[in-house]
Amino acid sequence: DMGNTGDYNSKQNCFLLGFPLENMKPTELGYKGKPLPMFLKDAGGKPACAPGPAFSNVDIFLEEQETINKYELSRPSSLKGISGSAIWQVSEPSTGAVWAPAKDLKIVGVQCEVRNGDYVRGKKWVWVDGILNRL
Repeated sequence: DMGNTGDYNSKQNCFLLGFPLENMKPTELGYKGKPLPMFLKDAGGKPACAPGPAFSNVDIFLEEQETINKYELSRPSSLKGISGSAIWQVSEPSTGAVWAPAKDLKIVGVQCEVRNGDYVRGKKWVWVDGILNRL
């Protein structure tokens, strides 16, 4: 059981936490590095620069958005290495409710392609889950 998973909602914001190779350094115990949080919103369809076909029941296209706090990130020139990161959707709690990760976060996709500054592409979790359940 993957816990909080669900259907992608194009009206809700998303985020992912990836580990770009450019931010990683080899150590005796493997790699150590700084993660890159990416705050995302729906791109409104497949960007013209995205290669290959896109399927509405499979693909998610997202674009980065500035954070509310204007959090400055040391941005790598390449995002190579973040593939496979979970795409999380954040739901707003109803008025008077307490926000809780177990209730208000859900995995809606898996990141599979990125063009730095243009788009992030993911595969919808319901599609990924369907593949995993056939194994």
